[in-house]
Amino acid sequence: MILFWAMSFGLAGEPLVTEGFEAAKARHLRVQSVSMGVLASWSVVNLGVGGVGAVIAESPRQEGFWAGNAGWNLVNLGIATSGLASVGAKRTSITTGPQLLKAQNNLERALLVNIGLDVAYMMAGLAVRERGLRVEDPRLQGFGDALLVQGGFLFVFDIGAFAASRRSRRRDVYQPFSSTRP
Repeated sequence: MILFWAMSFGLAGEPLVTEGFEAAKARHLRVQSVSMGVLASWSVVNLGVGGVGAVIAESPRQEGFWAGNAGWNLVNLGIATSGLASVGAKRTSITTGPQLLKAQNNLERALLVNIGLDVAYMMAGLAVRERGLRVEDPRLQGFGDALLVQGGFLFVFDIGAFAASRRSRRRDVYQPFSSTRP
């Protein structure tokens, strides 16, 4: 009986092919795909608007702000591209319940770390803006403003992605990976 239970949950290393497991895996991958799609879209818009804004800026502070937004989103676009690529790999590499649970936990842990980093980005933005005020460097002030905006967006984004992952996973708490059980 214990061996049957272990195999039905994928604990014995056997791939789960139940409808419940596939649905849970699809929800997990959808959370990642949608999140990375949102981040990629934000990045592309900020790269375009930031690049144009930096060129047509009428003041050094505006130039710093728009250039800072564009620069920051080069990194975001790299993260989003990498994240989208990892979703494709996970479609075939996650074959058991424990692997899925580990992937879900890893995603949520990374998002919690990112939320902390987002707060640090915003604090750094305040510090850079304040430094720009003290040394009378408007371009530095603009960079600080850009850090505040980008950190704020990422803070909201990461909280949303974390909440979506938790909500998706909660459906699996009582009947993990099997919709055939009563």
